[in-house]
Amino acid sequence: MSPDTEELRAAVVGALFGGITLGVVIQFTTPMMPAMGRVYMVDQPSLVGGWVALLFLSVILGILFAAIVTRYIDDYISTVLSLTTRSEAAKNMVMPLTNRFGMALVVTTAMGLVYGLVVGFGLGAVIVPMLAPVVVVPYLDGSLLAGFVLFGVILGGTYGELVMG
Repeated sequence: MSPDTEELRAAVVGALFGGITLGVVIQFTTPMMPAMGRVYMVDQPSLVGGWVALLFLSVILGILFAAIVTRYIDDYISTVLSLTTRSEAAKNMVMPLTNRFGMALVVTTAMGLVYGLVVGFGLGAVIVPMLAPVVVVPYLDGSLLAGFVLFGVILGGTYGELVMG
């Protein structure tokens, strides 16, 4: 199943909000933002180019997130419900959240958190070393990973609120 227009719109909006948050983290905690600008400004680091590259990447990641969510959300919700019936501790943690915010919003936010971690590790281990050739080992800075987790949570939460809220 592929995302419909409403889901794609929600993913783009969530990705832009998440991308702006991630960009603030990157700009103020790492020296990477100008280096990311090389994507658009050939051999010339640029802060504006870095923002353009990051927001473009955020939208692409948001659309990919929508494709994943539309395919797996039912299975994920079933798994969460199954865990809450087997574990009293899980039930006490999850059920108040689902009663207050709704199962779909809690699940899309949780999926966003996991997605942010996976993307943060993937980009930090593969893409960043290619963008900054002086870095010879994977760049898994804690603040960068935290920024990607924030990106994922904001993406997932916004997506869930706009589509299912």
